[in-house]
Amino acid sequence: MLAALADKEFDVVSDTKYADRLASCRRCPSLQYGSTCMHCGCIVEIRAKLGDKGCPHPAGSRWTGADAAAGAEIAIASKQTI
Repeated sequence: MLAALADKEFDVVSDTKYADRLASCRRCPSLQYGSTCMHCGCIVEIRAKLGDKGCPHPAGSRWTGADAAAGAEIAIASKQTI
């Protein structure tokens, strides 16, 4: 499965925005096992890097402040192959 993804390009956020998003996830009481969001089941280290993803918290995005703190980027920071 990972081999199929290796050649694809994904829209990703800047390293600063990624770090801020991860910090928000780390403070969230809905983080399980230090890596998994209990609202969507994703691995937060992956979801936080993807530009087209948002925080799935039912009370509202916990990334809103993180995204604003990282420069309120509207456009995707770059295209990278992961």
